Amino acid sequence: MRMTNNQFRAYDAYGFRHFPRHLARSGRADILQQMLLDFDWLCSKLDAVDVNGLLEDYELVSGDASVRLVQGVLRMSSHILTEDKRQLPGQLLGRLMAKETVEIKALLSQVKAWQEYPWLQPLRSTLASPDSPLVRTLSGHRDWVSGIADIVRSQGLGLGYRGDARWYADCFRFR
Repeated sequence: MRMTNNQFRAYDAYGFRHFPRHLARSGRADILQQMLLDFDWLCSKLDAVDVNGLLEDYELVSGDASVRLVQGVLRMSSHILTEDKRQLPGQLLGRLMAKETVEIKALLSQVKAWQEYPWLQPLRSTLASPDSPLVRTLSGHRDWVSGIADIVRSQGLGLGYRGDARWYADCFRFR
């Protein structure tokens, strides 16, 4: 999904991967927070890396409700965005339209004005919200889930499936 006429188009792969971390480590979380709520940044970074690379940036900011909402949308939509990055505008609108924060309204205004290619624009919030019980959908396995086990790596769960597919997820909440 190639963007035109945005401030991030000149970034190279290094910039997309590391600039957010440099901002966080240098005490510029305010600029990072603004980037994470900017539709041009979301599209450009998603185009340069994958949805998991984009999600990593959201771990660098703490305490902001709007940033957490966008992170939730990206996480919930990751299986869709992996297959088709062009679904980002519809996913953001369909999951965030009912949210009333100033930052989310500004982001959604950017989304609604975006005209890079034809897309279906939801007229109301029709998809599960990021504060719903759904956290993430895993796809790609070939058979039934046969087990779930804690693993001793970062902070996640390893999910084992019958067959040869194996997924490692980083953000699950079981109730």
